[in-house]
Amino acid sequence: MCVGNNFAMMEMMLVIRRMVERFEITTVQGHIDYHPLITLKPKNANLVFSEKVFSS
Repeated sequence: MCVGNNFAMMEMMLVIRRMVERFEITTVQGHIDYHPLITLKPKNANLVFSEKVFSS
């Protein structure tokens, strides 16, 4: 196992959390099909990232 595995996983979760906080994430076609493997791998995940607008 990699020595930095736990750090890399924590860093990945923090980056994903920040992306979800900052962006509105939607799909182009509205539905995502997937390959049922050990984890669900998306077939046609065309995502659109729109920056969220916060009112002050």
